[in-house]
Amino acid sequence: MTETVPLRMIYFEPQVEALCGLHCLNNLMQYSAFTELDLIQIAQDLDSQEKSIFAEDGLENPAFLQLVAGNSKNYSEGGFFSSQVLTKALEIYGLRLIPALNAEVAESMQTPMNEIGFVCNLDAHWFTLRKFGDYWYELDSLKSQPKHVSDTFLALYLEQIRQSGYQVYVVRGQYPPCRADDAAQEYKIRHTPPVPASLGSPPAQVTPSGGLACPPVFTLSSPPVSTTLQQTMSEEEQLALAIAMSKGQ
Repeated sequence: MTETVPLRMIYFEPQVEALCGLHCLNNLMQYSAFTELDLIQIAQDLDSQEKSIFAEDGLENPAFLQLVAGNSKNYSEGGFFSSQVLTKALEIYGLRLIPALNAEVAESMQTPMNEIGFVCNLDAHWFTLRKFGDYWYELDSLKSQPKHVSDTFLALYLEQIRQSGYQVYVVRGQYPPCRADDAAQEYKIRHTPPVPASLGSPPAQVTPSGGLACPPVFTLSSPPVSTTLQQTMSEEEQLALAIAMSKGQ
């Protein structure tokens, strides 16, 4: 299949350890926007906020004790990061991570091609669906390269993974510019057929003096007569011919 966007133009991070959450964000942003340390810092900040909240319910609160013991639900040493971490990370760039079940984005499941990006999660694995120009790609760090997804398949694909247990999130906001978008636009321009010329009017003709000649006007009562023939006939002959033609109708 012809590539709608050259794969070399798409920023893509393959899997390293269990850092799929990190790869998911950077593939969505289309550059190395975050490092592992960035996300760990966000996770630790969230843990501190949660400790303060749980402590209000008493120091014997099991959730508080788990956090004190270092059992964070926001990240693990293997590289997993929670949806809260990804949400806070994207907020830095003015982007919102919205669960697909949220009423605000319910229509996106019916017309997902109108969005720009989705983030999907199942069993601690994160990956991205991203649109470049008018073309969608699956950016899954567990796979060897980006995979093109057609508009007609996109809605079905999202519904299938939701039924498989995936959590789907819509990412809305002002995305940073990327070269894959530029490549998609160039592809669209190259493959858009030219607009055909109007068939409603005959082309204008230029007279020897440089003016525009009006096309001859014919009526149903006066069939066209050869211009060359008319030029060789006298006025009387032309009149006689016209009378004869009218009688023959």
